[in-house]
Amino acid sequence: MKRQGMLPNIVRHSFVVEKVAVFLARALTKSGQFLNLSEISAAALLHDITKTRSIKTHENHALTGEALLKRVGYPRIGEIVRYHIEIPARIIKGPISPEEIVNYADKRVLHEDIVTLKERFQDLINRYGVTQVACFRLKKLEKQSYQIERKIFTEIDFSPETLPTLIEKK
Repeated sequence: MKRQGMLPNIVRHSFVVEKVAVFLARALTKSGQFLNLSEISAAALLHDITKTRSIKTHENHALTGEALLKRVGYPRIGEIVRYHIEIPARIIKGPISPEEIVNYADKRVLHEDIVTLKERFQDLINRYGVTQVACFRLKKLEKQSYQIERKIFTEIDFSPETLPTLIEKK
């Protein structure tokens, strides 16, 4: 994170995303899912590894993050990072994946606060919904996020609404 010059607010956001992702992964593991917690932790921490740079260059930070992580010897973490913004349908159709957990955790963290998907997407639309195309894309991502939320929470014994209070107790 330091080597990539990540802005402090992006680092803080990444630590909260990691906390949410690992919490969910542990709950899913208890329910019988087979997940690699180390992969999920690393990918959640590094999901925005090139975001600071992309603010200036306007690159897709999911793709540049994947490329960087592959280049430094972490191809699997790079694959997960690649899908932290949008996940292909083929992954959603399969068993719960690290990609979905990191993607969903990122969608639940607004800056450093754990919020609902509705709150998170309202903020995204306010900040990035400057064109009709951008708004359409964000609405598509929001729909996908609710699909992932349903998939995750059918496997665990608490609701999306209780997530912030459960994590704060830890």
